[in-house]
Amino acid sequence: MPMRSRLLAAALLGVLGLSAAGPAVAGGRASAAAAPRRIKLPAAAGQAIPFTVEVPAGWKAREVPGAPRVWVGPPSARPDGGTPMLHVLVSSAPLGDPQRVVESVRAGAREALGWSAPLAEVRAVGGMRGVLVQLDSGEGETARSTLALKLPAPRGSVDFMLSARRADFERLRPLFTSILTSVRRTSAPAAR
Repeated sequence: MPMRSRLLAAALLGVLGLSAAGPAVAGGRASAAAAPRRIKLPAAAGQAIPFTVEVPAGWKAREVPGAPRVWVGPPSARPDGGTPMLHVLVSSAPLGDPQRVVESVRAGAREALGWSAPLAEVRAVGGMRGVLVQLDSGEGETARSTLALKLPAPRGSVDFMLSARRADFERLRPLFTSILTSVRRTSAPAAR
């Protein structure tokens, strides 16, 4: 496996590893009864996030001060709380060849301690080829699953991640998948 692909896979897994301790699902409940709405993601730390996403009605985007990331979730939710939230992280690392990244993730999952990747695939979303990964980590009450989508961006890539306790994950997977596969690139501004 080429070094660049291994580094990109390691970067993706590092981001996923950080999110494994991220937003949880309190009581395993997530309400998506209301029709979803499409929102444009705000800039993060001065970096544009050139994507829109469909989220449950009422969810709001919030910048993490001083960091190239945005949290999207219910207005009362906190990133470290128990409510499911979409974590969006801007990365300066380009995605590269999605198939090579998938191969690197699969190879790394066999060798890694403390995590597995039961899903790693190239996924077309909004006309773009990206990488969709499920990362499982921890044991017992601390076991978590994260579903993440990495897409190319003009100056690197953007990671979209949703995480839940493993006990709640399969029930929430349809909501998480719906959110991630709704991502679309914003239109380029018209030339003047």
